[in-house]
Amino acid sequence: MNIHTILGELRAERDRTDQAISALQAVNSTGPRRVGRPPKVARQPRRRSRMSAAGRARIAAAHLRLLPPNVSLPDRVAALRSTMPGTFLCAITS
Repeated sequence: MNIHTILGELRAERDRTDQAISALQAVNSTGPRRVGRPPKVARQPRRRSRMSAAGRARIAAAHLRLLPPNVSLPDRVAALRSTMPGTFLCAITS
């Protein structure tokens, strides 16, 4: 065999080997898979649901209906305010 032929074949084999090595490195370069929940920075903030004033008034009126009917309205509202601090009961009428 001619030396030039042998050198050409060796160079072709070297090119194929280099391509195979670079393909394997590209597959491995993605890194290890992360396990667990995503970091806090990537998480989307939750949207708070908001209740309308009318909905809040309906719920307060339903609470008033649960109290005994022989109690006057101001006493019923006062009882509700003591059991549910921070609620808005101004929209309730008799």
